[in-house]
Amino acid sequence: MGFGLGVALLGSVVAYAQTSPAQFSRMQEEIRRNNWSFTLNPNSVTHPTGLVVPEEGDDVVGATPMPLKAGVALPASFSWKDQGKMTSVKNQGSCGSCWAFASVAVYEAAIKINKGVDYDASEQCVVSCDTNKGQYGCGGGWHPWAFLKSNGGLPSESCYPYTARTGTCQKGCSAAYPISTFSDVANDVNSIKNAIFTYGPVWTSLASDSFFQNYKSGTFNSTYSGRGVNHAVVLCGWDDSRGAWLLKNSYGTSWGESGYMWIKYGANNVGYGTSICRMDGGSNPDPVAVAVTGVAVSPARLSLNLGQISTLSATVSPANATNKNVSWSSSNASIASVSSSGEVRTVAVGSCSITVTTQDGSRTAMANVTVTTNPNPVAVTGLTVSPARLSLSPGQTSTLSTTVSPSNATNKNVSWSSSNTAIATVSASGAVKAVTNGSCSITASTQDGAKQAVSNVVVATQPDPTPGEYCPSRGDASKMFIQSVKVGTVDNVSGSSKGYGDFTKQSVNLAKGSSQTIYLTPGYNGATSTVRWRVWVDYNGNGSFDDQNELIATGYSLNRVLEMPLRVSAAATSRTTRMRIAMVDYNEGNPSSCGTHASGEVEDYTVVISNK
Repeated sequence: MGFGLGVALLGSVVAYAQTSPAQFSRMQEEIRRNNWSFTLNPNSVTHPTGLVVPEEGDDVVGATPMPLKAGVALPASFSWKDQGKMTSVKNQGSCGSCWAFASVAVYEAAIKINKGVDYDASEQCVVSCDTNKGQYGCGGGWHPWAFLKSNGGLPSESCYPYTARTGTCQKGCSAAYPISTFSDVANDVNSIKNAIFTYGPVWTSLASDSFFQNYKSGTFNSTYSGRGVNHAVVLCGWDDSRGAWLLKNSYGTSWGESGYMWIKYGANNVGYGTSICRMDGGSNPDPVAVAVTGVAVSPARLSLNLGQISTLSATVSPANATNKNVSWSSSNASIASVSSSGEVRTVAVGSCSITVTTQDGSRTAMANVTVTTNPNPVAVTGLTVSPARLSLSPGQTSTLSTTVSPSNATNKNVSWSSSNTAIATVSASGAVKAVTNGSCSITASTQDGAKQAVSNVVVATQPDPTPGEYCPSRGDASKMFIQSVKVGTVDNVSGSSKGYGDFTKQSVNLAKGSSQTIYLTPGYNGATSTVRWRVWVDYNGNGSFDDQNELIATGYSLNRVLEMPLRVSAAATSRTTRMRIAMVDYNEGNPSSCGTHASGEVEDYTVVISNK
């Protein structure tokens, strides 16, 4: 199989516990600070996960490539839930059986799509009877397609009910609805969409962190920086207007949107290990397209003062239409403009119409907009831009913000411009992108042109730091240590380095946009235990590992080699820099890149980031 992530959460079942008020408050603040578009449930509890990523050769016997439809015109949005082909949301309880629940949900949907039967299959049969290598019942597992194929399908839930315990395999129930083939799907958006559209819902995995666990509603777009996965789920649809998958979970209907979630493409590593199955004797039919019969816009009339902003909404009929995407246009953008999300901005006094059009172009609706001068306008008296000085490296981006005074000014719209776009550009929303070394100014102007504010931008390539600039970090290797590290040209069997090993004389070449596999082996002085691993690369060469995306791999292992991919961004800057690897006891929590750890060990290596 060679998935290579190696995140083996053996015994990963956790006890139910409610998120503390202090932790919930910190999470809410992080959502506000990052402007994420989802809400949390304050009454949520910690749910079990239970995923064991297989080693080479585990649970793959009988896998057969299944062709995806070539040249298929995928709609901008689609959902097997809207098609009425999803079975009820279930709850895995206190057992680490997400891997079984996700596969049974995919299996049940395939039966409903192909056979027209609403079959309630037994998760317990999978948990207790799949003893293939790498499957540990409530202790975790991977997708069990090999077991379903050899077992001739699954018995019903009524015959073999769920107990939330691994238990022993019971043989008194007859299996039904066998699968004939199963296959892995490439982890890219188009391949996963095609697989969903061609075969039905798919099994996949992700990182179930505290934000995921407490999700309530909205589009989950957390910028999770880890590289591990620990939870299996189902993807049953998508919506390009959200840039998100429709996900079915196994935490019951009180979690999320009645057991479902909208999750941004790639968020929390969703899509890793995606797989599909096909029912015996059948081929999944094309989904039934539900045509759009109408669209309405609200409000139908909009009266605004110059400088005001308002948002229109569109309702597509019927509610289960296959493609509910719309576009917006203005009959006169010099009077009022409209964004792709229906936000109307007034520009000048006058009248115009805003039209919403369904994606197939068959239905339209219109709102009439009248822009007038405010009879009691509040004039702008001041404008500031923050920050007033901005230092960036080529390729970096940062967003400026403005404050218009007074706060109740009638027209608070501003425009942006750059004095030298060859050095730095600026978007209509104030997003600055550094292009090349040099200096320029970014100017914000009020719509009437009366007030301006400037931010001075300096673009400079940051020099590579010397090793002495890095923060110290070490562990306590008396019980466990880093036995060996292998990646690229580095094959270092170090044994114990008494808490810290400086191996910066050994270097590995990492090409931009590439992925290399790193093999990490723990060593023990006495009893073995599960350990946590983290790997950082100082991409921007500033002497720290705290910048966004510099944590490039994270995982867990128990007395065995951990295999993980090191993925290098295509936008990374070519330079010689440092990689830091930390390993600590699982119970200590995730290691930080700096400071002293109560267990384990830290090692540093040199990394050369290049074009090839």
